[in-house]
Amino acid sequence: MKSIFRTFACTWTLQFLVNIIVAAFQFASPFLIKRMVTYILAGKDLPGGVETWETMKPGIILASLLVSTQLTSYLINEHLINWQVVIGARASNCLSSFIYNKNLKISPATSKEFSNGEIVNFMQVDALQLYWLC
Repeated sequence: MKSIFRTFACTWTLQFLVNIIVAAFQFASPFLIKRMVTYILAGKDLPGGVETWETMKPGIILASLLVSTQLTSYLINEHLINWQVVIGARASNCLSSFIYNKNLKISPATSKEFSNGEIVNFMQVDALQLYWLC
C-alpha cells in the first residue's frame, strides 16, 4: 500500500495544486462581476452620455477577463476530472495486481478461515474504494 502512495504521490500533489489554481479562477469571477457592475453604474455619469473607445475599454477588458477566467477554469477542471479518473484506475489496478500477487504466495494451510476467492473479493472491494478515493 505504501508503494502505491509513493508511486502516485507526485501526481496527486500536482492534481491538488491544479485544483487550487481552478479554485482561484472560480473565486475571481465574483470580484470581476463586482468591478463590472461598478463600471456600468459609473458609466451613467458620463458627460453628455457620449461613449468613446477610451470610456468603453475598461469594461471590455473586464468582460474579456471574466469570459477567459471562466473558460480557462472550465477547461482545466474537465481535464483534471479526466486525469483523476485515469490515476484512480491506475492506482486501483496496481492494488489489484498486488492483491493477486500476494494471494499467489499464500499457502492453503494459512488461509483456512477464508477461501482464496473470498480473500480476493475482500481486497477488490478495498481496491475499488481506492479508485473512488483518487
